[in-house]
Amino acid sequence: MLLKLDRPSDAIDHLTAAAVLSNAPAHWLALASAAGRDSAVECCALRRYFRLTPPLQADDAWFRYLAVAVEHHDQRGVARILRHWHEQRVGDPGALRTLRESVIYLLSLSKADTLALQATAGVVHGAADLPSGWDTAFENDTSASEELLAVDRRFVRPAVERSSDTQPISPADGTNGVPHGRIVSFGNQRFGFIDARQRTYYFRIDDVADARLRDALLDGSWRTFGAVEFEVLPSHGHKYNRAASIVPLQDSESLLQKARELLDRGQLPQAMARVRRVLRTDPTDETACRLEEEIKDGLKKQLHDGTALPKGRGPYARAKRAQLVDLDLEAAESLLKEAVRRSDKPESAIKDLAWLHRQQGRTDDAIALLEDNAKRFDGDRVSYDNMLATLYQHAHRHDDEIRILGRLESAAAARGK
Repeated sequence: MLLKLDRPSDAIDHLTAAAVLSNAPAHWLALASAAGRDSAVECCALRRYFRLTPPLQADDAWFRYLAVAVEHHDQRGVARILRHWHEQRVGDPGALRTLRESVIYLLSLSKADTLALQATAGVVHGAADLPSGWDTAFENDTSASEELLAVDRRFVRPAVERSSDTQPISPADGTNGVPHGRIVSFGNQRFGFIDARQRTYYFRIDDVADARLRDALLDGSWRTFGAVEFEVLPSHGHKYNRAASIVPLQDSESLLQKARELLDRGQLPQAMARVRRVLRTDPTDETACRLEEEIKDGLKKQLHDGTALPKGRGPYARAKRAQLVDLDLEAAESLLKEAVRRSDKPESAIKDLAWLHRQQGRTDDAIALLEDNAKRFDGDRVSYDNMLATLYQHAHRHDDEIRILGRLESAAAARGK
């Protein structure tokens, strides 16, 4: 209606709000169509559209995106979209050909003639892959125009506002599918409930990974706390599933800030998990892409400095590669459980799995795992007790910690005699 009333600026403002809130491909495409002569807005909107929808053969919108991206020196943004969809192996042969021909076009503009010729030969001969290193050709290109950078800043979703409203919040909030909701009750037994998308989850105080939120629960001020996000754990025999690793709901900016802090502390898997959450929503986010590369470089240095990896194709060896090379904690957890079931280095797998639970903020689960498998460590009681004492300390179970430390002291004294 605003466009028909010849009020394009107002129309673009409304379409921008709709697209940012919904992140729906149709809304981004509508915004690009309404942008008119504002090619920076058109470029941004089409970039968001094509990160969600693969380019099709002879797609006019794709060719228009290439034109406005080149106009605003955003070849790196296009390259990241191309890399994303090429890695996804989109099934349509015409779409794959469009992707490869677009790579050739960008390579020729960047004067990467050798790579352009190799890519052209691959298209002619029906090769499945692009030449190695094609995407690095754009890393030294001129940065995007000021107009495009200004529009990018407008398209950043604002941080989630805190509210005392206890109604479940909408799933369309840019949290990459992470379960989220609001705490609706918490009692004297250090036990409470979260409402999320018309589902209810229970939690214990030890499931809260954020110190400020934990304090709010203990001093009774949690009712004014805003939305939270969490992991879901199955809870057999309980009416509701359990929420774990509970923290305040995080937007992309706060996720990347936390990832930077974790990277600086050398906690690479946790840092990578947060970066990948952002990249699942926006594969072209430059800050996330740079952090991902930094984390990979840190990993390479760690491995070069002597971090040993077990060899073979057994579940334990694959779990350690998932944890230390791929920085994929979910895959590592699943493989460590398989290693325990199949008795593939079960003691090491149990200790690694317990420490992985600790990394995920699931200290109670780590303690339960070690306590349930105590008999397996009769031959290596010292390392078992050391780990258990550390976990008791993190869980604020100081009586149990003192008991274990006493046992360690007695064992050390016996050895000294």
